[in-house]
Amino acid sequence: MRTSTLLAVCGLVVAVVPLSAQSDPISGRWGRDATTVLDLKLENGGAVTGQVMNGRPDNMVSIRTGSFDRQTGTLKLEGEAKSPDTGASAPFTIQGNLVGDSLKVRASFGSFQTAVALVRLADSQAAPGVFEELRGSFAAVSEAVTKSADMVPADKYTYRPVATIRTFGELVAHVADSYVWYCTRASGRNVEWSDVIEKGKTDKATVTLKLRESLAVCTAAYGNTSSNVGGLINNLGHTNLHYGNVITYLRMMGLVPPSSG
Repeated sequence: MRTSTLLAVCGLVVAVVPLSAQSDPISGRWGRDATTVLDLKLENGGAVTGQVMNGRPDNMVSIRTGSFDRQTGTLKLEGEAKSPDTGASAPFTIQGNLVGDSLKVRASFGSFQTAVALVRLADSQAAPGVFEELRGSFAAVSEAVTKSADMVPADKYTYRPVATIRTFGELVAHVADSYVWYCTRASGRNVEWSDVIEKGKTDKATVTLKLRESLAVCTAAYGNTSSNVGGLINNLGHTNLHYGNVITYLRMMGLVPPSSG
């Protein structure tokens, strides 16, 4: 695992309220540059649950066991994650102590170890507004993709501008696959990428049904303010990217894209 990957797990720089002034100094999202790195919840009895970012904003792994001692300010998180470099699984441990406004952390992933000082990401009053903007933007582009899929005749789903790229059916199926991957991960489940829709039947009836089923996964993710913002942003960017492809296909088929109405 690269050094930068584990540093992404524990290299946080924002602001924290002193331990003595908080009834719950651990629960909440911890991050840097508006990216969630730790998403923690303090349970009854001092147990800590939640997720840790493993290398990328859209790659969150669950904490297997966690604890926080209010008296000593000691935090301990353990779990298992795959290295983004090799794909090999290894245990991770994050141990820290709240001292004043700082959380002194020692972290290990497999044989790699590091020690850093981090702080707790303050709750953002703008967060609901951020989710509202993301929901609106994704609703607009996903509606355009869905309308495009509906307007293309069934016999054109095998159309491709050149032999080296996807057919229209495969392109829309790829978007459906991406909805499942991005939005499931943004919702906190660390799933692997799957081309199951694109590699299956790509006729119009099948693809439009799968697209709507996949869209439901994203609708739930964008409607949940505990979803990972970075993952939602990545999904929005990916969908916009491929809607640009869809526009090209439509124009070459003599159709007017729904966003150009």
